[in-house]
Parts: sequence; structure tokens; C-alpha cells
Amino acid sequence: MAGAPWWFLDVDGVLNAFPPPVETVRSRDGGAWTYRSARVGTSVGAFTVAVADQLVAHLGELHRNGHASVVWCTTWGADAAEHLAPALDLPPWPVAPYPDDLRCSPLPGWSSAPWWKVEAVSRWLDDEPRPYVFTDDDLTAEVADELRARHRDLPACLLRPSTSPGLTPEQLDEVEDFLAAHAAGGA
Repeated sequence: MAGAPWWFLDVDGVLNAFPPPVETVRSRDGGAWTYRSARVGTSVGAFTVAVADQLVAHLGELHRNGHASVVWCTTWGADAAEHLAPALDLPPWPVAPYPDDLRCSPLPGWSSAPWWKVEAVSRWLDDEPRPYVFTDDDLTAEVADELRARHRDLPACLLRPSTSPGLTPEQLDEVEDFLAAHAAGGA
């Protein structure tokens, strides 16, 4: 397995906190995360996102330092790479595609069909197996179990942030610890 661990990153409820937090979100070192609003034009209209500057900075740093290979895994689809990323000064990471050849559910449990993100992540990992992180506010225990069962030999860090504040400093620490433990060429 060559390359940095994958990080399948959802937008809404993970990167984009909604509603924006009303209380200060503190990191382990006692620093406060600062949230800002950004207006993002997309192929279907304009949206306001609330993002923590510190989270965005960490994502960019993890990418630049080669610690994570980030993949957008979001209903934003190509708009994440084409519109959101430049608005947040992030790279245009690849996008996990919606599996058009399957009948899929928009959210876990909405139908008996598989959740589209399980299929998208699984196909990505089938094509290029590596340890992986999946952060999504809709990640259920059943979905986590299914991903682990499909990819038994791959270490995984599966986190379900609360939509507000989104990914927390503690969860980011957990992701960074996982990425360090499974760095390219490592475990």
C-alpha cells in the first residue's frame, strides 16, 4: 500500500458547521477555534458555509505535508473541488463519485438500497487500498460496521461529528494520531 492514508471528507456537518456554534470551541492546547462565514457560488446556486479557520488550516497542512490524501465525499460533488475549495483556499482534491450504476440511498436507512457514500468509498478503496479516515455527520454504527466488514484488512478511523460545531479539535487530534500511526511506508 503506497501513499498517505485516504481521508474521505464530507462538507456539511463536518467542515461546514450548521448552525454555526454559539459557544467557543476549544482545542487541547486551550486555543479557541474561530468560525467564519463564506459565501460560495456553485453550479446550483450560492450557499453560506460556516468554517473554523483552524480546521481549514489543518486540512491544508495535512495535504501539503503528505500526511493525508484527501478526497471529497459529499453531496456537493464536483462543486466541492471547483467552488468550495478555492473559496476556502484549499486544493481541488479529487471527488468520490456517486455510483450511477447502482440504485443508492441518499442517506443511511432511507431505503433498503445501500448508502451511496458506502459504495463510493468502497470502490475507491477497492481500486487503491490504503488505511482510511471517513468523517461524516451521517455515519451510523451500521455504516461503520459495513465499511469495516468490506475492508477488513484496512485500518480505519470512522468519525461522526455533530453538525454543530462539525469536526471538533478532539476529533481532528484523533484523525492526526491515526494518520501518523499509518503514514505511508509505516504500519
